[in-house]
Amino acid sequence: MVQAIRNFEEGLRKGLGIVIRCDPCNARTIYRCLDFQGFIAPGADIEALN
Repeated sequence: MVQAIRNFEEGLRKGLGIVIRCDPCNARTIYRCLDFQGFIAPGADIEALN
């Protein structure tokens, strides 16, 4: 189930995952927000990341 979040910190707090999508092939995979802790700023807008 997909749940919208305001920022990366909220995803960490709720123990959610991030869907990573490849534009050329449209493949999708899900990673835990925790896996990106330290690489993504807590206030980052997830939708704006490339």
